[in-house]
Amino acid sequence: MGTTFHTIGCCIDHGPAWRAIVDEGVRLAGGDGRVVRLVHVLLVPPPLRAGPYTYVEPPEVAHADEERWLGERVAAVPGAAGVLLEGDPARAICAWAAESGADLLIVAPHRGPLDRAVHGSLARAIALHAPCPVLVLRPA
Repeated sequence: MGTTFHTIGCCIDHGPAWRAIVDEGVRLAGGDGRVVRLVHVLLVPPPLRAGPYTYVEPPEVAHADEERWLGERVAAVPGAAGVLLEGDPARAICAWAAESGADLLIVAPHRGPLDRAVHGSLARAIALHAPCPVLVLRPA
């Protein structure tokens, strides 16, 4: 079965929805993992404070950890490629989609109602600002 998609960006994070997002991307690609890009945004971990002491994880450690995590997910999808971005997640993903000529982005809301009210919805921000169609999966 052929596909009309050339690049499908599956926007994943450490939440449980990542597998459903990737599975849908592969399904829409007609089983062709070469069309699928697993897109993940590196979030800088906050400083750890204990009394007068503060530990800030070196950026290269966080980057290596996220590369390893993303690589494990990419390895599960033959032909797929990983994309590790940095910065504001919605802006970084939308910029990548524009630069890569992505045909479709797939996202899933992963925050509860209270967290969305305080921090906003990444899925909503991507849907509003992406340069291509966005498929928002409902969590199971």
